[in-house]
Amino acid sequence: MKKPHSEHKKRYHNNNNSRFKGKPVVDYTSEFDNKKLQTQSGDVIELFKMIQAVRYDRTSFQELYNESRQKLNNDRMNLESEVIKLKKHYNARITALQEEYNSVKSNNKLELARLREG
Repeated sequence: MKKPHSEHKKRYHNNNNSRFKGKPVVDYTSEFDNKKLQTQSGDVIELFKMIQAVRYDRTSFQELYNESRQKLNNDRMNLESEVIKLKKHYNARITALQEEYNSVKSNNKLELARLREG
C-alpha cells in the first residue's frame, strides 16, 4: 500500500487569470422592447393556450392510464382467484376419482381372492 504524500505542487493564481473572473453582467432590461411584446402578444397568448391544452390533455391521459391500470390489476386479481377456485375444484375431483379407483381396485382384489378360495 502506498503511503500518502503531502508534497503537492502548489499553484499560484494570478488575478488576471481568465478562469477565475466573475460572470459578465448582462442587462436584460435594455433588450426588452414593449412594442415587440405587443406585436407578438397574440402569438404568446396562442402559445400559452396551446401549453394549457397540452397540460390538460396530459393530465386527462394520466387519469385514464391510472384508471385503466387499476382496472387491469383488478381483472388480473379476479382471474387469479378464478384459477385458484378451478384448481381446487379439479383437485377435489381428481382426489374423488382416485379414491373411487382405489376402492374398485381393492374390491376386485377381494373378489379375485374369493374366487381363488372358492
